[in-house]
Amino acid sequence: MAKTTETTATAPTYEDDIFYKMRVTRPVDVGPIKYLPRDETRAKGRTVKKIIQLHGESAIDYADPV
Repeated sequence: MAKTTETTATAPTYEDDIFYKMRVTRPVDVGPIKYLPRDETRAKGRTVKKIIQLHGESAIDYADPV
């Protein structure tokens, strides 16, 4: 009997005080700020985490450290 291994994708981790260049996949609100998919934005990791918490991982198109 052959062993099967499952591959699980690990979610990226974001450090709270590092800035990230990011884009969202759809309009998302975080407090009074609305992020739109047409805009590339710089935000701290804590903001990226908040977007994921409120809107799910699919709300982030990309978030790369600056």
